[in-house]
Amino acid sequence: MKRQLIHAAAGTVLALGLTTGLAAAQTISNTQPGSENILKTHTASITHVYTFNGEEVLNSNMQGAESGSSTVMFNMESGNAASGYANNAATQNTTVDLNNSPVTTAALTTTTNTNTGNQSISGSGAGSLNVLKTDNFNMTHVATINDLTVGNQSSQQAVSGNATVKFNMVGGSATTGNASNSDTSNVTVNVTN
Repeated sequence: MKRQLIHAAAGTVLALGLTTGLAAAQTISNTQPGSENILKTHTASITHVYTFNGEEVLNSNMQGAESGSSTVMFNMESGNAASGYANNAATQNTTVDLNNSPVTTAALTTTTNTNTGNQSISGSGAGSLNVLKTDNFNMTHVATINDLTVGNQSSQQAVSGNATVKFNMVGGSATTGNASNSDTSNVTVNVTN
């Protein structure tokens, strides 16, 4: 008894590639009676997708404001003394958009291996065993790591000045200014995997 076995394997290891393995054509023909004719095709499609996003946004705002001094002294009649305004304002807007879905979708939709094998057995003798077998293996691995750091720092100082009226025969008025601080921070993070 004559036995013919043809074993073909095609495989592709993908790293963000989008193709599959294909086996070459296989044919057994004109065999003797009582022979075993076996054709096997093994194909594999393996996809690994690794996505790492490391984003760091740091906003720093340091301000200082001081109004000047106003002094009226040693006059027979005094006037007014008024210091100016000290004011701080800060606005920080941060938007981070991470979208990994195109890579993930492509990996999940294009790695399916459905090779049916290009196999044929013809002209085998009487009482022969003829076997055609095709195995397809598909695997997709997707790993996404998002490391996001957003930091907002605001340091403000506002000091109004001094207003002084002294040693006058007739005293006037003294007015100090206002001191104010304002800070607004808006952070938006959008992650799509």
